[in-house]
Amino acid sequence: MRTGDISQGQQIETTFFLTPRKKVRVVLGWIDPDIFRPRRSGGKTLVNDLDLKVIDPSGNAALPYVLDPNHPDVAATRGVNSVDNMEEVEIAMPDRDIIA
Repeated sequence: MRTGDISQGQQIETTFFLTPRKKVRVVLGWIDPDIFRPRRSGGKTLVNDLDLKVIDPSGNAALPYVLDPNHPDVAATRGVNSVDNMEEVEIAMPDRDIIA
């Protein structure tokens, strides 16, 4: 687990190794002051919109899961999440060692 602060426009990169055939989840979560107020009608609720992606050595990016707020019963897809203050990337079963 890693904690810390980040400034507007700043990026943080972390290197880690994945063992073949082991599932891994990378989660980014933060306290956002606006999530504790009622949702503005039709407006964005996040004050701080952080983005998570996991990039393998070949440059392939795995993006977090995103739910469609208009169809919450539909399975999540992968994409840029600009709604939630927690983002998760899951890598199911890498077929080889990956440095990400």
